[in-house]
This record gives sequence, structure tokens and C-alpha cells, in this order.
Amino acid sequence: MSGTLSELHKDNYGDYPSAWKGVLTDLPRKIREGITLKHGWFKGYTYPVKAFVTRAGNPVITAGSTPDWIDALTSRDENGEYNLDLMVFIDTHINVTGKYADIVLPEAGFLERMGVSDVYTMNPELAIRDQVIKPLYESKTPFDFMITMSEALIRNGDNDIKAEDFKLKYENEEAFINEILSGAPGFYNIGEPLPYPDLPKGCLILGTPDDPRAIWGDKVIKKGELLTVDWLRKNNGVAIWPTSYHRYKNAGGSPSGIYPETDSKKFEFKFSWLKKINEKLGTDYPTTFYWADPEWNPRTPDFNETGREYLFQLISGRVHHSMTMTAVCPYLAGTNTECMKPLNDEFIYTMPEVENVPNRSGLLNDKENSFKTGSISIPVFAVNSGDGESLRLKTGDIVTLENPLQKRIKGKVFLTEEIMPGVIKTAFGPGGQKASGIGLMNHASEYTPNINELHDPDNFNRFTGTPGFGDIMVKIIKA
Repeated sequence: MSGTLSELHKDNYGDYPSAWKGVLTDLPRKIREGITLKHGWFKGYTYPVKAFVTRAGNPVITAGSTPDWIDALTSRDENGEYNLDLMVFIDTHINVTGKYADIVLPEAGFLERMGVSDVYTMNPELAIRDQVIKPLYESKTPFDFMITMSEALIRNGDNDIKAEDFKLKYENEEAFINEILSGAPGFYNIGEPLPYPDLPKGCLILGTPDDPRAIWGDKVIKKGELLTVDWLRKNNGVAIWPTSYHRYKNAGGSPSGIYPETDSKKFEFKFSWLKKINEKLGTDYPTTFYWADPEWNPRTPDFNETGREYLFQLISGRVHHSMTMTAVCPYLAGTNTECMKPLNDEFIYTMPEVENVPNRSGLLNDKENSFKTGSISIPVFAVNSGDGESLRLKTGDIVTLENPLQKRIKGKVFLTEEIMPGVIKTAFGPGGQKASGIGLMNHASEYTPNINELHDPDNFNRFTGTPGFGDIMVKIIKA
């Protein structure tokens, strides 16, 4: 028997080959029970999850059931040892997930490292984000982590890691960013108007806007100049390429044969990626759109009786605050939206001391700052005004929501006409958290909801592994 390391992937050769970028929802169960592969050379092989490395995320709060995650990260085997030997947390600040880590690697913030304006370089506009200051204290850039970890693995005999792929390949972080930029913009010379009339229609465009490289098949027909950090620095930090429209057709109206990038080169309602998985693994996954009923559907016969007690359907909406980087910027994160309202209680917040950095926030450094009632947007329960009146609720009231699994969350009511009767909506991500890096939202943790406290860990799509977020039967319990 012979296989590759990639064939040990827990999803691609396990329960979810059709998952787009892997599945986090089932990781708590895999930590407790291990992984059994279902496809490939190693079909039937079972191995344990012994290490978990997480970067720039907060899976305990945003990747399924919060209680299930905490149970898994703290679970022990029959000998009293933790099932998970090692957990590494990499981020700019400590969130709830970080509190469970064995090792914390402090990552440099966006002003302390280089980057590009878009992680997808196939874009008609791209900017460099240059390093403004050197990383403070013990923080390191992602590039530093990559090089240091690769060297450590090589020293300890990991034959899958090669120095020529890391330290010998990249002299510095700029060289690493140059490799990212080398694929930009990555579009074809097609559409209306034709981006580069002096180049063949349909050739691949790479490089700087003024002197691009042109490729036809495997042949470079114009050498041009590839985009680099140095070029961007000399051109105000931004590259802007000519834009075109109607790229799916030629000037005469016939299909371009380039876009869309499907097998037929026409718009399809089927996915060749899934078709190839079926051919490779002998699976029978649907290759077009399909419908999957939610687990807790009050309209199904199984839940008719339950629906009489749990009258409301709780849904969620993503807000900017659930993104890991913006959790440390409450004025950006706490934006007033339909599920984020200025309903905080009065509290005192001490801003961390800032050394050698101008403070333009208006807050006092290393001193107590008073935030008045109703001055910060917090996650709330958006409830239909008619439902609120019938239950004698008013905006600002604290209520508890309970689901059929007897899980509960607490939050403040916001009455609105924008929510349908029988539906409650709250924000996904920002509420009910307490950690040193969360900032002033720590002061609202007792009366803001974390919707994933209610999430049923068995409620996920058996095809993609996607969790059934925010579609939960609940009842309102008044304080």
C-alpha cells in the first residue's frame, strides 16, 4: 500500500470530500473520538487528533456549538490525560478560544507587517500594505512564524519540510509578497472594451498595468514586467488595470470560450468540481443545487408538538464584529445595524497604556473612562413589535431564550417592524464573550447573547459539514 500525506486529510478523504475548505464543526467530536478515513489508500484507517493549531479565528465562539467545543478542548481519556495534547493559538489578541491554548504565539498587527489589499489577486485593483512600525513587544509576523516553524521541523527530522521551500526560497518578507503578486492580475484579455487592444484577444495577463506579461497557452508572447513590491512603492502603492465587461462573450455575441471557467465554457447550474470528486472517489454527491431541510423545522411533523411550546424561530446575521481583527477595534466593530444597537449599561473601561504611539481615540491612556448608558452598540434580540406588545416587552428589557435542548442565552430586546412575526434575529459572533483581548465588550458579556450556546452540535449538513447556524426553535422567558 502506498499513499500520500494529503490522503490523510480528515475531510477530503474522510466524512466530507465535498467540503470547500474543510470542516471545523465536527472537530470537537473528532478530538474525542478520532478520525476514520472513508476514501483513498487509507480507507478504514483511524487516527487520533492530538494537536490543533488555530490562527486569526475564534472557533469556540463561531465554529459550531460553544459548549461542545469547550467540552472537547477540556476532555480527558481514561487515564485522565487531555485528549488534545497540544493547542496552539496565533492571533493579535486573546479571545475566548485563546484561553484554552497551551501555547500562544502573538501575531503582529496589520500595521506591523506587510500585506496586500486583497487575498484574491485576480482583481483589477491591488494595493500594497507596507509595514508602518516594527512588531511591538514579542509579536512576530506570519512570515517570521512560517520561517521559524519550518526550521524547527527540519531540525527535528521532518522529511516533508524542505529548506528550499522556505528560508532558502525567501530572503525576506518582501520576497514572499513578491511571489503572491506574481499571479496578479491573472485575468484574460477579453471583454468590452478589450483591456489591451495591442495584445491578442484571450491571452493571459500578468504583471504591471503599463507593461504586462502576455501568455498564450504555455508560451510567453510578451515578457513585460511582473508586479513587485518595489514597483508598487514607486507607483503610490497601487496597481490599477484596465477594466472590461461582458467577458463571457466575444464582440459578435458568441461565447468567449474563456469565461465562465466551466467545462462547457457556458454558465452551468452544475459543478464540475463535485463531478470530479464523484469520479475520483466513487461517491454520488449532487452536482447541482439541492435543498436540505433544517434540523429544527417547526413545519415538519416531528416538531409539531415542540413548536407549540417553542413559538419563535431564532435566526442570525453576521456582523463585522465577529471578525477576529475588528474585535480589538470596538468603534469599527460596534456599528449600529439591525442586530447591533446602542443599549449598553453604563460601565468603566481602562484603556491599555500606549507607549510612543499618538493617542487620537479621545480615551485616556491607562486611566478609567466612563461609558454612559446607550453609548455603545451591542448585539440584541430583534423582535417584531407586535410580538413584543403581545408579550408586554419593551426595547431594553432583558429576556432569556431557551431551545428544546434546554440551552439558554440572555440578551436585550429591540422591538422593530423589520422582523417578521414569530422570528427573532440576533448577531452572529460578538456576544457573550469574556477574554483579555475582547476590550470593552467584556463589560457587556453578561447581557449579550452568543447564539452558538444554543447550537445543536448534531445539526449540520451531512453532505458539506456546514453547521445549521442560527435556525433554532426557541421560547421567550421574561426576567
